[in-house]
Amino acid sequence: MRPSDDDLNGDVVEEFYDALLDLETPEKWKIESLTEIAKQQQASGYLYEIVYAIESRIETAKPYSKLPIWYLLDSIVKQIGEPFKSAFGETLPQLIVKHMDFEDPKLNDKYTELITLWNTTQVFPASLFAKVEA
Repeated sequence: MRPSDDDLNGDVVEEFYDALLDLETPEKWKIESLTEIAKQQQASGYLYEIVYAIESRIETAKPYSKLPIWYLLDSIVKQIGEPFKSAFGETLPQLIVKHMDFEDPKLNDKYTELITLWNTTQVFPASLFAKVEA
């Protein structure tokens, strides 16, 4: 069960969120570095702090700045897997519907590729994508 925002370590959330502000373009080395930091923080018991920071950044970033954050989420769920997959899966349908810009042709292609990849490789369960389609 997801903890309330008040139960999260604000310093960890803020530090990771600040690092996300530097992820304006999908540079592989930055994504790999942030994935490793997420792994270390999760091992220290800060899973939901990392999830909260990423979700918050997706919600607040400008449209073209969101894509690298989505790629980071992708990297984390593929490289680390659980418990990040379950934690992100709790809110992923709402994030996709509200914060993936399918109106922009350039972003639409990238987001469609990402969702198709998650669906075909079963990174997330098919039931999650059924919620998105609904």
